[in-house]
Amino acid sequence: MNIKLTLITLLWAFLVLNANAQITIVDARKLDNIRNGTTYVMVKNVNFPDANRYLSALQENWTLTKNIRLLSGNDPDVNISPGDSFLSLEATYVTENNTTNIYYYLCFWTCKDKFFKKDRALKQSDEDPIARIALSVSPEAFISRSFSKIRDFFNDMDFDGGGVLYNWSPGMLKNYMQQLTILLRAGKKIKAYDDITNKEQLPELANSTLYLPDFNFIKYNTFVGNDTGTYDASNVLADYHAPYKVVTKKGLDSLILNENKPIYYLLFIKDSSSKIVCVINSGTGETIYSRHTSLSFNLKSGDLKDLYKTMSKL
Repeated sequence: MNIKLTLITLLWAFLVLNANAQITIVDARKLDNIRNGTTYVMVKNVNFPDANRYLSALQENWTLTKNIRLLSGNDPDVNISPGDSFLSLEATYVTENNTTNIYYYLCFWTCKDKFFKKDRALKQSDEDPIARIALSVSPEAFISRSFSKIRDFFNDMDFDGGGVLYNWSPGMLKNYMQQLTILLRAGKKIKAYDDITNKEQLPELANSTLYLPDFNFIKYNTFVGNDTGTYDASNVLADYHAPYKVVTKKGLDSLILNENKPIYYLLFIKDSSSKIVCVINSGTGETIYSRHTSLSFNLKSGDLKDLYKTMSKL
């Protein structure tokens, strides 16, 4: 079916649903329906900043479908088939008990069957989710608690994240795709709020360097929706008695993509109601440790203390 895609559908979609953290597998059974199709990465402009690096990270680590390509609103009509799928950046807007929370994701989805029964433009209600990967964004995004304000906030942003997505880079995208593949092929419905403790790999971390991107240490004030400086990394890691190194996002990206030996790195991911602390193996993309905490919005010394205690007991 030939369709035209509106800009808001291409990049930032707004849903009302129950949300989970880092990686959630909604329905792995759909994988059988899309493996022979094309996956479209929805962008505003195919020449967005670092487009080649993001596309390479996708193409070199994507085996779930036949091929993967960028799709923008400037493309001519596109022939979408029932076996095709999409990757898009999305915002989830959840209102419950007079409280509004906002979550940001990379969403992997396909079209519902009803879309192919009518000749019309693709709408948000046509989305049938397969999996979601949670993204941590700059504090301003959490106080924009209306559809129109969120659209305005991300108006100039494309698939590169425009500097407002923290846990986002070609290297991290590579690891997300690796992990997504592992989880989907496991065929289970997974909620990433679940704790993860990899008893085989965590002991290796005790003798390896844990890399922490500097955005982990940004202080976030949930009541006013902005950052208030940064925490002293040495204080946060005072009870983590193993090797570690604080790096920039660019430095971490280089380590993931160019280091011959896999590294372990820690991501602190926050949304407007909770946080998740996880450790990633850069070689496989696997999450070897994950802890979720509700109503907590900053990386604290206790988070690193818990990590150290857990791996010391194994």
